[in-house]
Amino acid sequence: MALSKQTVLNCPNCGNQFRADVEQIIDVERDPSGKARLLSGQLNNFQCPNCGFQVGVGTPIAYHDPSKELLLINVPMEINMTQDEQERLIGQLIREISDSLPQEKRKGYLLNPRRTFTMQGLVETVLEADGITREMLDERQKKLELVEQLLQASEEEFAQIVTDHDDEIDGEFFTILGLTAEAAHADGRTEVANQINAVRSRLLETSRYGREAMETARLQEAAVRKVTQDLNALGEQVSHEKLVDLVMSYHDNDEYIQAFVGLVHPALDYTFYQMLSEQADQAKNKKDRRKARQVRDRILELAQAVEDQSRAAAEQATGLLREILESESVEQAVRQRVPMIDDMFMAVLQANLDAAQKQNNPQAVARLQAIQETVMQIIMESSPPEIRFINELLQIEDPLEARLKLVNEAGQYGPALLQTMTALIEQMQQRGNEPVAQRLAELRQEVEKVLEA
Repeated sequence: MALSKQTVLNCPNCGNQFRADVEQIIDVERDPSGKARLLSGQLNNFQCPNCGFQVGVGTPIAYHDPSKELLLINVPMEINMTQDEQERLIGQLIREISDSLPQEKRKGYLLNPRRTFTMQGLVETVLEADGITREMLDERQKKLELVEQLLQASEEEFAQIVTDHDDEIDGEFFTILGLTAEAAHADGRTEVANQINAVRSRLLETSRYGREAMETARLQEAAVRKVTQDLNALGEQVSHEKLVDLVMSYHDNDEYIQAFVGLVHPALDYTFYQMLSEQADQAKNKKDRRKARQVRDRILELAQAVEDQSRAAAEQATGLLREILESESVEQAVRQRVPMIDDMFMAVLQANLDAAQKQNNPQAVARLQAIQETVMQIIMESSPPEIRFINELLQIEDPLEARLKLVNEAGQYGPALLQTMTALIEQMQQRGNEPVAQRLAELRQEVEKVLEA
């Protein structure tokens, strides 16, 4: 649920006027992504369609989290409204929230909202309700300051900063780096995003946590390769019995079991678990029975985690699609939510498009196709040049035309193009998209010839 008002904004950078939907209600039960927009600083921040400048809008905001019985009202101190005007608008926001709830959920906290007067105060109150203390926020701020130091450091200073702050460079720090890079990329600050990613790459090699993460990733990749080879060795006629025997051979290697579940999760059905349980029951001794049961329990645990993650991701993607569908401007709605658009969102979008086509609903088809085209356009705009070039190649059906484009343009990208294509081939293979992987492999061979010439 989101109450918004259509507003004409003036870009302070180029003077361009454009329309924007300014949100005034965030209900996290109906719109989970609204909380993410608030916490990431994207709420009511709009990109000028003419110059790309970010334009922020101050407005009263109601934040509602019924699971915590939390209603917050934020009235920015800088807005030009009289006290009476503020109270009338706040009353309207509260009525809007209350009217959207069934009678049994209209509780007393709705009549006594907590007030904040700055966006920072609103964000901190929301985080406090999530159990994030002031001390945690201060710690996060220190990490952000450390990111800034690393970005500005010389070669020698960088090494010393890493040595002095090695204990602070942890998983949360790398998460902050990633989010900061995404935010910079979404704001059109590509150079800053590239600098942050370069810092991340150096930290993976120089910090203790980075080296451990690299080793963990190496072991996980090795496990995936090993399990993939073992599955391929089973041949095309893979039976439940063969899968049970294979996973039992991994009983003493949890990384192999994790890779197995990730690769064959759709095949883990009732028959598979039944055979695994039978093997445990029919084992000749207690040691073998215990081993089989431990493997079965671990697989159940991992499979449940995969299903929970998939369900949560699908629900979030569905909510995100609903928001975009309900918006007045598809392009504006998509641009505001670019960091939340992922493979799951695209899968949900395609599923809805397929359903609309089967139901012969031309209006829904047109709307969904517009979203799909807008997403692809914006992704292309923000993609590295190598990715854009590869996508252009993939869209060329005539092999001769693709070859001519390669000959004329591949040289300007150099070895980076080959590295990007290798990564994309592996990514497509992991997703089971063999046709695209094969096409990329063929194009990569052509690129090699062009660069060697």
